[in-house]
Amino acid sequence: MPPFQLRLFRQSDLKEVTVVICTPFASVVMVAQIGSSTMCRAFFHGIYAIARNGLWDDPAEAVTGTVYTRFQKVVVESRNNEDAAAYLTWRFSYLICHVVFALIWGAASFADWTPNRNTYDQIIAQLPADIQAKRFETFIALMSWWDPFLMYVWCISFVLVLCAVVTAAPALALRCAGISRRLVWFSWLWNFVVPFTVLLIFPLRETIDWTGIQEDLCVVAVSRALASPGIDMSSALGSLQQQGLAGLATLQSAVQQQASQDIKINDVPVRTWCQEQGSNWHSVFCDSVMRCVVMADQRCREEVCDAAPVSEQVICQTRCLDYAQSSQTAAATAFTDSMQSECSDFQRNQSSGQNITAGLGAGIPSECVEAATRQLQLFNALAQQQQVSYEDQCSYASLAVNNVDFVAGMFVGVEAGSLLIPAGLSVLGGLAESLYNVKALFPGHQEVPWMLVITSFEALPIYTAYLAVIQQFVGNWILAVACLSFICWIVLPALTGSLSLKLRPGYEGRWKFYRKVWVEYGLRVPIIIAIFFSMSGFMRDRFGNEFLQGRNPLPMLVFSVLEYFARKTLTAVAGTDAMISGFLQSESWRAGFTDQDKTVNKDRLDTLSSIILSSSKTRACAIADGSDDVKNPRSGQEAISTKGAKSTESLVVSPHQVQEIQELHEVEVHELHEGHQSHEDGVKHLEADSRPSDVGDRTLN
Repeated sequence: MPPFQLRLFRQSDLKEVTVVICTPFASVVMVAQIGSSTMCRAFFHGIYAIARNGLWDDPAEAVTGTVYTRFQKVVVESRNNEDAAAYLTWRFSYLICHVVFALIWGAASFADWTPNRNTYDQIIAQLPADIQAKRFETFIALMSWWDPFLMYVWCISFVLVLCAVVTAAPALALRCAGISRRLVWFSWLWNFVVPFTVLLIFPLRETIDWTGIQEDLCVVAVSRALASPGIDMSSALGSLQQQGLAGLATLQSAVQQQASQDIKINDVPVRTWCQEQGSNWHSVFCDSVMRCVVMADQRCREEVCDAAPVSEQVICQTRCLDYAQSSQTAAATAFTDSMQSECSDFQRNQSSGQNITAGLGAGIPSECVEAATRQLQLFNALAQQQQVSYEDQCSYASLAVNNVDFVAGMFVGVEAGSLLIPAGLSVLGGLAESLYNVKALFPGHQEVPWMLVITSFEALPIYTAYLAVIQQFVGNWILAVACLSFICWIVLPALTGSLSLKLRPGYEGRWKFYRKVWVEYGLRVPIIIAIFFSMSGFMRDRFGNEFLQGRNPLPMLVFSVLEYFARKTLTAVAGTDAMISGFLQSESWRAGFTDQDKTVNKDRLDTLSSIILSSSKTRACAIADGSDDVKNPRSGQEAISTKGAKSTESLVVSPHQVQEIQELHEVEVHELHEGHQSHEDGVKHLEADSRPSDVGDRTLN
């Protein structure tokens, strides 16, 4: 081969000649560069064709690129109409678009592929320290695996879509059309139904150890109440227990456990007692036990400590029930004997009205009476504060359980909402797009526009109810703007459906439908802007600017848009396949009617049409013709025939109603004849009444 060589390359697509003078090695490089340039152009043109056929065009207009040419060749070879090639091209292209969106969304969700419990641990750490973290271990484990579970569900759905794309390719599109449709349907069902079903039938917050939380709060409340300064509650409980009061039967001694516990109820550790009581501990301890102890001790101090010597006042005031059993005074003996009764005997008002310093003068020097009185007043205030403290502890325990339940439920609800709300909106958008696709294929049919109108208003009360509940919980006038904008978003497909009811089949009707869809898309732009700014204002008004500082909403917005389009594209393909399949099956079934079936169906259609469709037109025609009769009462048969012709023209709804319309026309003509006859009789009667009598004429003459 010569060291230098002149070669000419002509590329038909560029319509130019390239001259290359180089060595054999450089020649090879130049040829490779030229080939790669052509491949790049073909590659980008293929991307453009896929994007346009899938995202811009519909099953009736997807005719861009070589991908359509390949489908067209396959369809022609199978002796089918070329219109099928556009639908197959759109379906294949849209599935590829879904694959692209799903891959980008899956890559953006790389952090969700592995369980991450850091966020949940931080939330649990903010709960009261008295509640043990192990109570939430199962809940945290499940919630940390929730996102990976969704990603694995998505992986299975994605594999099914890839199989659907392969079977939707030009080489297999006709042979495997049913398999491809079923793969898409099953992929959609798997991706939507599985997460929805799990959240519907399995309440995740039930995995929290609520019995353990009740036990922890019981230990906290009881321990703090028994250890509070003032009355010695432990000794008071022991004294009442020895008296065998029926109201304290639940405090019978059990097997001693955890002897290292400092605080006990009748020698039973507090935790053991709480375990025995279960969820009933609050009513037993707060409503029965503590009330009985406080009332009994107060009565004891009022009746026994007044007569106690000065040297025994401290022990009498702090451990009155024990002191009453060991004291030999008459008051103590009388009180001890009176305790052989039910605990309900102590249920009376806390304020006794007695002077707590009565009897202090006996045996006390006069200079010490004032100091002793002040000390007793201080202790009495401390006892009252102790009673308030135990009531607060009981209220705290009850409120803490409710708060933990509420926080856990709200947390799971937010997680579920972050999944279900975008999924639900994508279903709404995907089904609307599938209806648009069917309408584009069959622009002259009215079933699809009516379905758009009905389904939009069918979903409207449900969304309105949810938004109204949210508005009443946390809303204000700013959120009301967002809610109303979202309602307008829901209603827009109904507007498009109502505007596209009277379109004719064919190319012209299809493009009229496109223009109405573009009007809808144009109306969605200000609605999106209103929702964005109103939600931004609501967040700032509700949580303040500090809440939004350091939080960039752009990644979350991009992620939500990717997830929405990934779900919407799959829903659109599955919905379009289902609706076209149902539509064609319905038309084929109707076309297979026998003559007798068609006659029965026509009769039913004619009967209902005369009631639902023709009656309004009949009334309108009669009103219009009645006004003409008022203007020309003597129009005669010409007016009647003209009116009859107009009525016949306006009443024709279908070719099968001719006989019924003729009967209506005959009845109407008969009524008009009777009306004209009565009108002429009335005129003659008025003329007879107004004619002068013969007597009057002769008198005047």
